[in-house]
Amino acid sequence: MAVIFNCAMRWGLLDLGVNPVALVRVKGISRGQTEPRILNKDEIQTLISGLACRTAVIVALSTGLRCSELFALKWLDFNSEEMTVLVRRAIMGGVVGDVKTKYSQSGLPLDPALSEVLFAWKRASMFGQESD
Repeated sequence: MAVIFNCAMRWGLLDLGVNPVALVRVKGISRGQTEPRILNKDEIQTLISGLACRTAVIVALSTGLRCSELFALKWLDFNSEEMTVLVRRAIMGGVVGDVKTKYSQSGLPLDPALSEVLFAWKRASMFGQESD
């Protein structure tokens, strides 16, 4: 990182308001080269059939949440009457923080089938308190 900063200073990038890290390219890594493929119903069934963390995968597949947001959810984030979930926090490296974007803080609609899965899990879980 110090090398990048020193080069940025030498080239005057910081004076131009250019983020020097934007110039970094990691060989063999591609970003956004291909469009994400959406799994079909059979592929989803195959994926979740043998998982111990089945409910978390179903929520991830149904909502598109980032892992950091998914793992930071609490029961108090789910509103069963309005059928929504609020994404209020994220966990990165074991540290709870803000979500990545302000858009993430708006309520996501819950499909009725997803809501049934979630609240069945809540009833069966030993972590069913609102703060869990």
